Amino acid sequence: MIDSGLTLVYAPNQFGRTFLRRLISEGVPVAALVNSERQKRVLEGYGITQFVRLNTRMENCPLQRGAVQHVYLFDESMPLTCRFLRAFRPLVPGRIVIIRNMSSIPGLYRHLGADTMVNATEGELDMLIEEIEKIR
Repeated sequence: MIDSGLTLVYAPNQFGRTFLRRLISEGVPVAALVNSERQKRVLEGYGITQFVRLNTRMENCPLQRGAVQHVYLFDESMPLTCRFLRAFRPLVPGRIVIIRNMSSIPGLYRHLGADTMVNATEGELDMLIEEIEKIR
């Protein structure tokens, strides 16, 4: 069961996992978003214990409205990020932040409900850490 007020993070790369670990170390209630058993095993190796598994090809999202307060999606694939946005925007009352690579299309993400887009690389972790203060 996912507690209300959690921050949900999709962390498919090292930068995302570093951000996820930093949230945990700062005491932010967090759950990892996964779409495969392999992703879950990798994140369990980082000490993550709460997960939301979402099959983006299915119509139903396993979350209830308001169960998650904020979402951070590390953009790995534009189609996958778009499916996540479609699933979460109606259910998440807080911010949805996309940490994107330079090849994605920000206007599309905004249209689908992203509140903020951050062009970030691993060297810019401090900029993302400022986001932690916004969700407290």
